Amino acid sequence: MAIQLNAKQYKNLIPMERHLLTAVKARYISAVYKTTSDKLVEIYREVFDVNQPNTRCNRCLLDICTKLGKLYFEYKERLEAKEAEKKNKEQEAPAEEAEQPQEQAEQPIQEDEKEEAEQEPADGTKAPEKPKKQSNKKKVKK
Repeated sequence: MAIQLNAKQYKNLIPMERHLLTAVKARYISAVYKTTSDKLVEIYREVFDVNQPNTRCNRCLLDICTKLGKLYFEYKERLEAKEAEKKNKEQEAPAEEAEQPQEQAEQPIQEDEKEEAEQEPADGTKAPEKPKKQSNKKKVKK
């Protein structure tokens, strides 16, 4: 089983992203406060299940940031991919809903055509046209 971060560990690493980025990309780490290094070590112990990484050595701290950074950015990519997938689904759903009313509007027209076809006699002659309905509106004289 591959080692991965959980959501809580990811959220705790967000403020330290710049340290993780420089460790992964440039193999360099700038000055890290003791509270930050303690938090990194705590997360490192949880993830990798080790007892005592050396936090006094800069090279060891760089290794911790590099390993956690790789996991952090993998987790971040998965989150971004899920969000993009979710947006795609949301965009597809309104498009499908917009297509449905058009299809429904076409159906009554087809039903009217069926009714007209049923009214025509079988011998091919056309049925007499129905008289047009007169509107109930009164004409106003000017």
